[in-house]
Amino acid sequence: MRLRLTVDDVTGVFAIMPTPATPDANDPNAQNTVDVEETERVVAALEDAGVNALMLTGTSGEAFALTPDEWRTVTRTAAETATEMDVLAGPTTLNTRTTIQRARFARDVGCDGLLLGRPMWCELSPDATVTFYQQVADAVPELGIVAYDNPGAFKRPITSWDRLVPIENFVGVKYVSLGPEYWETMRQVREADGHCRVLQMDAYLPAAMTWRPDVEPVCWSSSVSCGPEPTLAMMGALEAGDWNRAVELSKEMAYTFETFFPQGNMQIFGRHTPAIVKARMNEAGFIRAGPVRPPDPETPEAYLEGGRESGRRWRELAESLRD
Repeated sequence: MRLRLTVDDVTGVFAIMPTPATPDANDPNAQNTVDVEETERVVAALEDAGVNALMLTGTSGEAFALTPDEWRTVTRTAAETATEMDVLAGPTTLNTRTTIQRARFARDVGCDGLLLGRPMWCELSPDATVTFYQQVADAVPELGIVAYDNPGAFKRPITSWDRLVPIENFVGVKYVSLGPEYWETMRQVREADGHCRVLQMDAYLPAAMTWRPDVEPVCWSSSVSCGPEPTLAMMGALEAGDWNRAVELSKEMAYTFETFFPQGNMQIFGRHTPAIVKARMNEAGFIRAGPVRPPDPETPEAYLEGGRESGRRWRELAESLRD
């Protein structure tokens, strides 16, 4: 069976998009809160800008806060709007059966792959993690799977790479660190035969490729939903072998994040991620992300202002790179 998203397709920029929300989306009685028109506009804009793939309904996409109908709406809308860009649905739920139902829906509406996290109520052991991914892979063998390795959300890091990488449609993993854990994951993936790529965060990629030239030229980016120009310019510099330019751009990107993580603490950020991310994106102005859906974590104003300042800095950087 033909795999729609292969390891060779895991290259360039994989954009993370929030799920655009209608103005009443923070009302717990609201239904149908997906801003469909804005979803269509942003998907088309990211594709026109040259983004390689789109990843839906992770943490920033508020997967946990969408009703089943809303999840289907944003998934179908993105899949039907994109014509060249690969679309990865985010089907993660609290159990395997519902996740498989969503994965099959994503396949049937034309998605190419999955951004797949583990069920997060009960911590899965390494053995149970392998079983979960294998069962989803068997259910939708057409779809490439990019693992969403978020230890905070899923209660532990993935460690069973030697058994996950050989799964035929397991093509990538989204990673968020440049520390020792990242390099250990890289080592384990390579030793497990390597038909899987590790997606690094955009601002970290030039450093990773400078330190290790064999790092694949692929990144994930939520920042492209604040404006795609900086990330795409950085990737263009890497492709051209202009390391100085790529590193300089990554430093400018890092500057925009100085106010993004409250007190520089990832654990605090993890409690307020959708609210801070949406504050950043709404301020940057590329997308109308709308309000955060309930449950509202009652994010302190100082944290939200840090997100907005990050968005303003990114907007200035993006504007400086436009023709």
